Amino acid sequence: MFKNKLKFARTAPNAILDNSYIYGYRNPYENQLQAKITNFCIQLNNTGILGRITEIRLKLLQQLLWCS
Repeated sequence: MFKNKLKFARTAPNAILDNSYIYGYRNPYENQLQAKITNFCIQLNNTGILGRITEIRLKLLQQLLWCS
């Protein structure tokens, strides 16, 4: 469907869409992953209750996995 809107042939390889030099399309998975990582960094750097809760949950996870 996306290739059709761009007037690409059906037989055109999907790698064309991933190449940023040809077309600036970003994979939805990459967008979601970037958003998750950004939100996690915001949680880690938060000085309020959000940061404290994140710190507690990470410490509990470390204890559960015997990482500390």
